[in-house]
Amino acid sequence: MISKTEGFPSEKLIRTPLESLNRLKQLPLCKSLYVTDIGYFPEARNHFVRREDGCPNHILIYCIGGRGFLTIEGKTSSIDSEQAILIPAGISHEYGSLPGESWRIYWIHFNGTEAAELCGQLREESCHTLFLPRPAPITAAFDDTLRWAQRSHTPASLIAFSGSCSNLLGLVAEGRRPSAKRARLVEDRVRSTIGRMQETLRNPLDLEELASEAALSVPHYCTVFRKQTGSSPMQVYTHFRIQLACDLLHKTQLTVREVAEEAGYQDAYYFSRTFKRVMGMAPRDYRLTLENAQSPG
Repeated sequence: MISKTEGFPSEKLIRTPLESLNRLKQLPLCKSLYVTDIGYFPEARNHFVRREDGCPNHILIYCIGGRGFLTIEGKTSSIDSEQAILIPAGISHEYGSLPGESWRIYWIHFNGTEAAELCGQLREESCHTLFLPRPAPITAAFDDTLRWAQRSHTPASLIAFSGSCSNLLGLVAEGRRPSAKRARLVEDRVRSTIGRMQETLRNPLDLEELASEAALSVPHYCTVFRKQTGSSPMQVYTHFRIQLACDLLHKTQLTVREVAEEAGYQDAYYFSRTFKRVMGMAPRDYRLTLENAQSPG
């Protein structure tokens, strides 16, 4: 596996020219906060960055898809969608997508006379990760800052460029939520997928679709789901579908093939095998057992 720091498909990566940086440091409206580098990696597979001496600038990375990790100050944290990484300047760190996986991230390096204080204010109880559950305004602000980064750097456009950075970080400050609230929100999202299972028995969703409904990666979704229910998502989904099949076998005269279709199985043979595995008998035997139990004498 080859790790990369950049060079991903459809990436955007802009470094503020040195001449523009020098002007930003001098302009009264810009010197407090300005962008040194900014980018968007829509599919960063095998992304890995290690800076043993840290970065001279502060770093914000916002994950909007996939999974990654951050190792800093001797602690490794997993990073999921709607989480951000905040790394102060000068601190040794490593981060990237999980091995063999990709993540979708916006990122920015920033500095200025007020940058260190702002970075400290953004961090939650000295934590280096933030929960940002409303991505739309933040990604729009990233896109706006990216547009200004590509403009010709006149004094007026540099002021707007610096202002877009302030707006972005202000939205991060306003949009962050406590980590405990994130855990509750994740649990609520996972719990809601159980209702979606019951609504879609005839046309069942696959595991990726269920995880997407919860706005989680598949492994994270399965972990939280099992913690809540004691079973895997597919085990619970199968239980609901077989439960429906039992009800139809009991209360209707539908054929086994028709029952299979109503329970979301296009292959009647596969349905029969699944039914027997769950119920301990074939669908026809189950129906006969019910009929015999109801017969007089």
